[in-house]
Amino acid sequence: MRESLDGLPDPLVGSILHNLSDTDLLNVRATQRRLKAAADSLSKARFHQRWGIESVSEAPRFAPLYLAARARHFAWRHELGPHETLASVALRYDCEAAVLRRCNNLMDDAGAACRTHLFIPVEDVAAVRGCTAAFVRCQHVGRRFVVAFAPDARSARPAGAPAPRAGASEKLVGMLERSLRVDRFTALYYLSHGSGSLRAAIAAHERDAGWAAVSGSGPATHRQRA
Repeated sequence: MRESLDGLPDPLVGSILHNLSDTDLLNVRATQRRLKAAADSLSKARFHQRWGIESVSEAPRFAPLYLAARARHFAWRHELGPHETLASVALRYDCEAAVLRRCNNLMDDAGAACRTHLFIPVEDVAAVRGCTAAFVRCQHVGRRFVVAFAPDARSARPAGAPAPRAGASEKLVGMLERSLRVDRFTALYYLSHGSGSLRAAIAAHERDAGWAAVSGSGPATHRQRA
């Protein structure tokens, strides 16, 4: 087999491999060095075609991970601001706080205070089409993610991510932002849980801040490098 393949041009070898299934491609990859390089190249091409990824900024350690990528592996990466909480990030991405805790291996909401970023599961994998992807392994979570980045890095939200939920009036949101010195999404979170009452929202925030101080989590402004 080795002698017969060595005499074939590279485009023909690639054409032969193109018709193989993922399993057969992985088996062929192990046969010899030349086929391994061709199989690795095709594995990456299939990843791009399958998920609509524009480019890969950080390749996986092993090429077979391109073929192993599944919808559940995709996530957005959100860089935490100095006053952001897990609750405000959950509201921002229209995601349940419990889902974020599970995805980021957090015991409680206060655990986000020592992180610099959070991973948000991609609900609709079609949203990653046209994005740049990076294969990363999070030491805190102990699992690999395929992180999708929006084509426009200046965007506040990843491409395709859900818009923040509406609720209280913009005037109340602005007042709470200034009063608590928090971002808009944290203000929306406390207003929604306070049934639109500014007094109830401030009281809820004070309760959470007091609990965080007692638990030793510390304020969100003193984040350690993740």
